[in-house]
Amino acid sequence: MAVSSSRAINVPALAGRSHSASSLSARAPTRRSVVSRASKLAVWSKIDYVPASKVANLVTQEGYALLDVRDNNQFQKAHVKGSVHIPLFKEDEAKDPQSLINQQLHRGSVGANFGSSHTVRNDRFEELVGAQFGKDAKVILCCQQGLRSNTAAQDLAALGFSDLACVDGGFNSLTDELLGSLEVVGKEKISKAGFGGLMKSQQKISIVVGSVMFGAWAFLEFLPEQAAPILAGLYGPNVVP
Repeated sequence: MAVSSSRAINVPALAGRSHSASSLSARAPTRRSVVSRASKLAVWSKIDYVPASKVANLVTQEGYALLDVRDNNQFQKAHVKGSVHIPLFKEDEAKDPQSLINQQLHRGSVGANFGSSHTVRNDRFEELVGAQFGKDAKVILCCQQGLRSNTAAQDLAALGFSDLACVDGGFNSLTDELLGSLEVVGKEKISKAGFGGLMKSQQKISIVVGSVMFGAWAFLEFLPEQAAPILAGLYGPNVVP
């Protein structure tokens, strides 16, 4: 009986300790998230986000190297002469069932619209950048839209690269008038190198259709006498231009 009584007395104490432990574990994620946010702020503080209008000056006057992190397809369409090309993502060439499914799904959606292949993270990206640049090197990163370069800049900053710049909007915002003395190599304008597949065809179709509609409106608006017999022949004599 004494043993049973002793156990009964200790149950509340154990419950109290259990409650305290659970309270501490509940608070722990909040503390970790604060540390995580602080680490992210420290990384972001090493990156200077700049508009496309500053790219030419940073490269030609301030000694920044331009690191192009786009895929091979976009780089071949157009790139800045003298830039270093190390893609953040590479074409997915895996042949396992899940990879083949992912590749096929990509071809039927994003790939068809943009003319791109399914890609995966380049696991040698940091290694290749480290072989090309010292951690104190001046490097400006750019991709087509600014998303991949932002990810790449954060990864490099976390590794200790201390003088990084990242182009807001990527090469899409680097229009011809902002190139300055920078020379572009390739068949496309660098601001259009992201277009491909159906997206490029749809753009051309839209331009043609818009031109035809504008021409028809101008013909009716400014040459109504010439338009009247044509409309009458097409739609009947009661059509009024």
